[in-house]
Amino acid sequence: MGPGEAALEAFRRAVACGLPLAARLLGPSLVVETRSGRGVLYVQLLEGGGVALSAEPGSPWNVVVAELGDPPRFYPERVPHAVAQREELMSPIEADVWRLRISLVGRLEPAGEPPPVLRPYLALGGRVMLLPETRDYAVVVGRAVVAWYNEVTGRLDDALPYQLAMGLGGGGEERRLHCQGLPELD
Repeated sequence: MGPGEAALEAFRRAVACGLPLAARLLGPSLVVETRSGRGVLYVQLLEGGGVALSAEPGSPWNVVVAELGDPPRFYPERVPHAVAQREELMSPIEADVWRLRISLVGRLEPAGEPPPVLRPYLALGGRVMLLPETRDYAVVVGRAVVAWYNEVTGRLDDALPYQLAMGLGGGGEERRLHCQGLPELD
């Protein structure tokens, strides 16, 4: 696995945790698409095997999202801050929210009555979970999070179209990856 593939794998794992973006490898860079637009992040292989992303080629300001090795290590919770280097794609505040969601996904617990905005996801076989620390609801289908909803802000983040664009499946058995740390639901 090369540095570009390792960076893309970290993105896949973040998207499987519900981060609504898509990325594809293009030479020594990743083309990233969010609801706010499209931009490029440059892949760098650091001394010691770290795989970093930066907004400018060769920049010392970067975010390590993976480490090459046997086995390689991936840091999906760092992906939002890598993307936020391009503020036109994601604000730093939004990156903080996503880092919390991805980092704390293991603390999801079954929610009571789902908010009305999440009921359509139940048709996908989704289960509505709650992250008590942030009061975020997550819809889990299989071993992945397909949507997040914050009742305070009223914001719904639907990752399903981005998951499909990245070839991660449609939320059912065909899903190729799962969200690391997601608690067992059965």
